[in-house]
Parts: sequence; structure tokens; C-alpha cells
Amino acid sequence: MEKARIDHAEDLIFWEGSRGALRAVSQIESLAKNPKNLTIKWDGAPAVVFGRNPNGEFIFTDKHGFHAKTYDGRPTNPDDLKGMIGSRAEKNPAKADSYERYASKLAPVFTFAEKAIPNKFQGYYNGDMLYFESPQVRENRFVFKPNVVEYSVDTTSDLGKRIAKSKAGVVVHNMMSEQGRILPIDDLKTIQGNQFLVIPPTTVNK
Repeated sequence: MEKARIDHAEDLIFWEGSRGALRAVSQIESLAKNPKNLTIKWDGAPAVVFGRNPNGEFIFTDKHGFHAKTYDGRPTNPDDLKGMIGSRAEKNPAKADSYERYASKLAPVFTFAEKAIPNKFQGYYNGDMLYFESPQVRENRFVFKPNVVEYSVDTTSDLGKRIAKSKAGVVVHNMMSEQGRILPIDDLKTIQGNQFLVIPPTTVNK
């Protein structure tokens, strides 16, 4: 079973006792002296699935849509994506406004994502949205909060330069088969263009 959480420094105390505590302190001191050694674990929302089906059609949807059994949750254009989300509002009128906002944020990403996936590619990426539009800049840092954690990226860093060229961003955790089976990530080098930033689950701060 895949790990459900990332290990914390304090966990070393429980696993290794005083030796683990010293190792944790050493790692923290090292990060303070050289923050470029910091590895960032990305976590976003909502969970999305995108790629091309066996017919070569591009699909961009959320996790619930991809696994849907009672409706077609694999839209092949932005309007169908809006329609899919809109159908949820019909079943739950109390959340209609929330679904409308959700659709208005997710649908524009479809076009950026489609351009990023080569026509000959087949399969799906499974990940989380990091941002739906260019992040705001505060004190020369891109700032965005897709979920609980707020991320801050130096605009002059390698990643910051990639964010500057993008319109939307996603972190990819794994691949997914047509049947919904989780697969390891093959190669993110297949991603093309700059508008849709696609990054792996962890990156090293540079």
C-alpha cells in the first residue's frame, strides 16, 4: 500500500530515540545553513486526472468524474467539463453556487492542459491542482495556497521562472490506467509547452 503521509522530523525520535533526535536537529541546522537542500513535498486541490484515451481524445476531469459509474465523467472539451460539474449542482441545489465557482475555475485549465499532452501520448496523469491562474507575487515570491499549506517560491529560482511562464499548475503523483489502476510515473518529459506547469510530487529547492 502506498504511504498515506510524509515522514516528519519528530518521527525520528520515536523510531531511533536520542540518536534520532540528534539526527533531526542536525538536519534542521543543515537546512538553516543551506536552504537549497530543502525538498518540497507538494499537495494541492482538487485532485485531477488528465491525458488521452485509446482513441487519442484528450480528457481533463476531476478524480470523482474519472471514476464515475452513473454518468460520463471523462469530458473531452471544456463545455462538457462544465456540464459534468453542473449536473452535480442539479442533484444538490444547495451547493449550486459552489459548483458554479468550481466549474469556472476548472474549465479554463482544460485548454492549457490539452496543449501540454502530445497527440501520440496515451494514458493519464493523476495529480492535484496547485493554481488555476498565475499566482500573485509578494516580495519577489510567487505565493499560492491550493490546500492547507501556503507555498512561497522565489521568482528568480528555476521553479519560479517556470511558474512565471505558466497559466496553471499541477503536481502529478502517479499515472492511471484506463480502468483507474494506479501506475508509477513514466516520464514527465513528455509534457510540452510552458502554459501548464507539471511538476513531480517532490522537488529540490534551487
